[in-house]
Amino acid sequence: MGSLPTAVTSAEPLWIPFRVHAGQRVARDPRETRFEELRRLTTDGKAGPPVWDDSGATLRYVSPADCHAVVAVDLATGGVSQVRHETRLASLVGSDSHIPTGCKETRADANPSPRAIEPPSPVSLSGITNPDAWPTYAPDHAALAWQAPRQGSSNAAFDVFVAAPNGARPRAVTRDGLTNINPTFTHDGRQLVFASDRDATASGAALALYVVAPDGPGHANGGPLVLRVSWGTGDERAPRFSSDGRWLAFLSSRGGSGLDLYVARWRD
Repeated sequence: MGSLPTAVTSAEPLWIPFRVHAGQRVARDPRETRFEELRRLTTDGKAGPPVWDDSGATLRYVSPADCHAVVAVDLATGGVSQVRHETRLASLVGSDSHIPTGCKETRADANPSPRAIEPPSPVSLSGITNPDAWPTYAPDHAALAWQAPRQGSSNAAFDVFVAAPNGARPRAVTRDGLTNINPTFTHDGRQLVFASDRDATASGAALALYVVAPDGPGHANGGPLVLRVSWGTGDERAPRFSSDGRWLAFLSSRGGSGLDLYVARWRD
């Protein structure tokens, strides 16, 4: 018998991107051109701000209900697990410390998995310790962004700031007298996605998601140009990118049952 022919190739193997199978695929507004494969991950309207793990395969959040249990969603399989803590958990980001009345803070699982999820330590920005600042680093840690109340304005008026990694040389990205919160950097560190109420009157949405390049083209008000990226009805906030920048998780009430967790493939 003759030998079978062989072939040698130097071609790189095809890269197969991670796909989200958790939750339910939902239709996006045609104006949401930055979103692909939009999926709704929760339906009870009780999701807290999302936090990604390093692999980008799991999302966690602290539920405002059920004794602030830490909920982990496996995006590949759709599996959901909960961990209750004996001590009070505020949130994975921020400092909402509300515990529902009558809630017994008991551990539901004697051997919880995933392991200990704790709130981050407060950060100091310009000497002010503020756990509500929503600090976020650019992926290369070359810049820091956060939210802060505008001096001399109401508590509802927040601006987004950027600075060096140690908080030096801060400058306002937004300067419009509105509520601008929850900044997060895109993977290249050149843009920020944040929540704002700038179109609340026109659209009926309390908060929507926007993108801005802090060093990009200027606007008539002196700040950089801000573009809207989410168009769901209701409230949308707390955007967070996966470590590879391919997926954006955020909270939205577009489903009509309170704030639920959504995820979409991000389009640059």
